[in-house]
Amino acid sequence: MTDVFYAPPKADLQEDTPQKCGFFIVAPRKLLVMLFMTHGLYSAYWLHKNWSLYRAYSGRSVWPLARTIFALFYLPSLFCKMNRTIKDANGIGIPNWGLKAVVFILLPFTPLILGFVIGFTRAAGLHGFADLGLWFDFWVGNAAAVLQMVVLLNVQRYVNRFNEDPEGLANSGYSISNLAWMVIGVLFWGATYYAAGLAYPG
Repeated sequence: MTDVFYAPPKADLQEDTPQKCGFFIVAPRKLLVMLFMTHGLYSAYWLHKNWSLYRAYSGRSVWPLARTIFALFYLPSLFCKMNRTIKDANGIGIPNWGLKAVVFILLPFTPLILGFVIGFTRAAGLHGFADLGLWFDFWVGNAAAVLQMVVLLNVQRYVNRFNEDPEGLANSGYSISNLAWMVIGVLFWGATYYAAGLAYPG
């Protein structure tokens, strides 16, 4: 019998470190197309994928679905984690990530804020905005959605570079589910435009 059975167990010298956190890769053009065609719904998928990848990387008990549903509360946290991870890799991170998060959160409230201002001016006797209605909400809301797309696109460019795939070639094609969601988005676009036209045909 050899002495191997009496030898002390060898220590595992390999550190138990998490793998590189890649976050979600998507081609900038595809991101814009999906956000526009789905009327912004793709942002929910984008958030869920990023939280899922972060959970797999960090090992923390993060619930991606909840952080997607309550995105307005958790978006700054996601951008912060992206910035910290990318900064650890290249020393730069995502410039002004906090401002980007705040702008993204506040943009959907733009029609409400402007509506309040307009209502206040009308109550004060200034009726310059008296004829504005659903068309105003439609165009202002869509302008805010476009600016949100710009914010996500900017963040995505840093994420893609971190993943060593600046053009997002790993996710540049369109799946059947992508096309299905685009169809739903187009129908929603049409319904919104039609409703605004019926209310204010002029």
